[in-house]
Amino acid sequence: MVQEKWLSAADRAALTFPQVRPPQPALGLSGQAGYLVDAAKGYLISNHLVDEAALAKGGYQITLSIDPNRQTDLQNAVQRQLTSQLNPGKRPGDADIQAGAVSVDPATGAVLAMYGGADYTSHFVNNATRRDYQAGSTFKPIALASAFETGAKTQDGRSITPDTVYDGANRRPVRGGSAKPPYAPPNEGEQQYGQITLRQATDWSVNSAFAQLAQDTGLQQVKQTAIALGLPADTKELDAVPSIPLGVSMPSVLDMAGVYATLDDGGQHTTPWLVQSLRLDGTDIALPPHQSGRAVSRQTARQVTDMLQGVVSDQGGTGWRAASLGRPAAGKTGTTDGNRSAWFAGYTPELVSVVAMFGEQHDTGRQVTLTGTAGGGQVFGGSFPAQIWSDYMKAALKGQPVRDFAAPAAVTSTGPVGGTSPATTAPSSPAAPSTAPSTPATTPPPTTAPATAPATGGPVAPVPPGTPSAPAVPPAPRPSTPPASPSPSPSTARPTTPTPTANPSASDRTLVPTG
Repeated sequence: MVQEKWLSAADRAALTFPQVRPPQPALGLSGQAGYLVDAAKGYLISNHLVDEAALAKGGYQITLSIDPNRQTDLQNAVQRQLTSQLNPGKRPGDADIQAGAVSVDPATGAVLAMYGGADYTSHFVNNATRRDYQAGSTFKPIALASAFETGAKTQDGRSITPDTVYDGANRRPVRGGSAKPPYAPPNEGEQQYGQITLRQATDWSVNSAFAQLAQDTGLQQVKQTAIALGLPADTKELDAVPSIPLGVSMPSVLDMAGVYATLDDGGQHTTPWLVQSLRLDGTDIALPPHQSGRAVSRQTARQVTDMLQGVVSDQGGTGWRAASLGRPAAGKTGTTDGNRSAWFAGYTPELVSVVAMFGEQHDTGRQVTLTGTAGGGQVFGGSFPAQIWSDYMKAALKGQPVRDFAAPAAVTSTGPVGGTSPATTAPSSPAAPSTAPSTPATTPPPTTAPATAPATGGPVAPVPPGTPSAPAVPPAPRPSTPPASPSPSPSTARPTTPTPTANPSASDRTLVPTG
């Protein structure tokens, strides 16, 4: 102002800025209530049912699909498995740990529980609906579904099945693509896997195999399958680039819950919804119909579900901790580059839940690493997120009969894949984790009762093509241990992954998730 001659230098010297007070949260929005209010308002406004000014006037009664018992179960699971172990006073990095979770009924799309963060009055961003962190390897089932649904073939023309053999060599260049130099992603921990089946590559989350799978399927086709399964078309970094199967895109936890619910419901997609009814002064206001349609065939969904069960049931699978649920479960871990986010997305026949952790610097909002959480090492999707998932699912399904997934129809094995590099020595398999997940007795859930908001004032209540280059390798059975098993303790979950320089194509402008 002095430079512009709006104020004299003498007057400027005598002035001080007033103390700015921190934003004051609205009453009644502490804990999870504010996150639910925010999500419900977003739905109503985006669907042009109510505008913000009308909501502020009050008079609306909004009923949510939230099951109060499961909402409590989810909050308790996060508290027991994560927040009770954080100590920001002793370990400043613990203040940067955020968690988000959603639980969905796969048959209806109803959101039954949502965890948006520790407290809406201190952290306004809803971790369940934010879309600014990579999904990591929780995206890989989308690539599987795309390959199976389209009848994709390998570079030498063989149909892709769970028993198709891929080369799991670390930083193996993808064949058949146009990128120069070819895309060659690192495996988690720079692990060499050798010749492995697609089923094994799923259990162990092998990046090199999935990068080739996506190329064999078609990168644009993988993107279209992601949208059909439930990811918004405008999801950040959801581009047809070589790294797409490794989860460089940034969907929300709620978005991913919709994708996994589609797989759980036999390929029928219903967009997850939270608002069950809306009334103004005692009169019902019609809500738009739930968006639903077939995304992939029942056989494709069952094939993917069958493969994802190995991630949990095999002691060497990346999601083995979730086996403590003690009933059939399918799921996938995700751990991203720089360890800035870690995910576990999983489901039983009755219920889908997705849990994620995000490293967010508490005072700037900048994305930071999760490494060091609760005094431990690197955080993997198979550590805290899988433990939260299992804890919650035990409570949410208590008292319900144990059900199994419907099996897929038999598929023909195709043997080795063309497009693989020359045969490499298969990795050795050390002992499985010394502490295998326990299998507790199970009992299931209470009858769902939606939470009803009071009338507002506050709006809502709580190898080159055609030439095989690998010798015939018979399909291997599902393994029990991978080359490098995760440790049973979150603090030593796996060796810390180096941060290698990725080799993306010119258009592949994002970092590569590690597993």
